[in-house]
Amino acid sequence: MDANFDKIAINKLLNDFTNATGLSIAIKDAMFNEIGRSNITFNCFCRYIQSSSVGATRCYRSDAELFRKCNLSGKPEIHTCHAGLTDMAIPIIFNDTVMAYIILGQIKKDVSIDEIYQKIRTLNLDKKIIESNYNSIQSFSNEKIESIANIAIMLVEHILFKNLIEQKLDVHTQKAVEYINEHISEMIEISDICTALNVSKSVIYKNFEKQFGMPPKKYINVKKVENAKTKLRHTNNSVEQIAVSLGYENIGYFYRLFKMETGMTPLQYRNKHIS
Repeated sequence: MDANFDKIAINKLLNDFTNATGLSIAIKDAMFNEIGRSNITFNCFCRYIQSSSVGATRCYRSDAELFRKCNLSGKPEIHTCHAGLTDMAIPIIFNDTVMAYIILGQIKKDVSIDEIYQKIRTLNLDKKIIESNYNSIQSFSNEKIESIANIAIMLVEHILFKNLIEQKLDVHTQKAVEYINEHISEMIEISDICTALNVSKSVIYKNFEKQFGMPPKKYINVKKVENAKTKLRHTNNSVEQIAVSLGYENIGYFYRLFKMETGMTPLQYRNKHIS
């Protein structure tokens, strides 16, 4: 899916992350093309591995496999790369579609150099250089890795909230999305959008299916639920107040819709993300 990326803002975020954690981090689009990277260079170990064409190919395949797992689960995934380091990928999802991935890692865990060398012995690289470069990598505990993962997930939320990654939309769909955003506090009918844009329902339905893989009514509900999730996390408003602020007079319908989209009730969602 085509998307626009605010590369300047994204790279600043990635550099801030690296300055705080000491870990390299990058963002790649859905086709695995790099669109941003922090200013930290590869550690000497990874750079040496990738000096071998076979090693570089294995690194690419390792990343591709991690992205594949991420795409299938729709959740952050962690794995051990072909050279024995820990990598992590976090999908950036908009309207149920993976638009990009955050990848971070080159994390050293408690693995002996002998185990590492056995993994990469067929690359025919100098064992002493491998050992020296591997020993220079900072180690992280499981607890710290988990904390870093949580920060990276918040980074994804920030990227989406600030619209640093946006889909490329045709003119009619862009105007329809703008209309929905401007009237998110109301009960929006498809006929309202058609009247405002002077287009037929068939055009609206066709464009939303093509761009988002869903009909416009579902898109509206998804946007309202996303808005509700933000309010549940960052305000003390009651669920009823939040429902009314999004144009839902039938509170029971809002509860059912929210659970259908998230798998939990509004209160369960609030308790999970505030505790």
